[in-house]
Amino acid sequence: MAKAEFTVETAEEYVKNNNSTVHEIVEKKIKDEVSVYHDGKINVADGSAFMSPQMTEWMLRMCGSYDNKVAKAFDVLRNKNSDIRSVAEAYKLVQTKVIGAQKYTAYGMRLSRDGKTIIPYYNKMAIFPVFEAVATGSFAKVFRQMEDNTDAAGNPQPIHMLVMKSAVKFGGQGAVDYSSDASFNVYK
Repeated sequence: MAKAEFTVETAEEYVKNNNSTVHEIVEKKIKDEVSVYHDGKINVADGSAFMSPQMTEWMLRMCGSYDNKVAKAFDVLRNKNSDIRSVAEAYKLVQTKVIGAQKYTAYGMRLSRDGKTIIPYYNKMAIFPVFEAVATGSFAKVFRQMEDNTDAAGNPQPIHMLVMKSAVKFGGQGAVDYSSDASFNVYK
């Protein structure tokens, strides 16, 4: 087997041998490193899901992690007028309980929307609880739509878990491209 030969170049030698300026080399390296985020190979929300305050509470109760301390944290987080220090402490407590209690994986069989086909599914995700007090910027619109969602008849039907496409390993159905002006009740 042939032995690989490696050479060590100084930055000056590399620039000279590649007929490029240092700036051009750095720009190319940066472009190469971030291209995976732009060409669809890596999703910045990879495997993420966001759950409503109600689902967060249900999950913590099912795990036996909902206590008086957590209940007080929920009160702070459900109030968008809470001071930032209280919000940070409350969110840390709730997120630690959720992440510590759950690494969410779901699998099984479900029916298609028309009820005629059995579809196997497998979802794997990191769940992040979302509350009024921490939903800011464009995500505040997403949170409001999760909370204020209605069915076709106008009845309240909140979205308790918003799952990114990358969290659905197989068996996905009805994924939508979302913009903050869109409705959650739109399917392709």
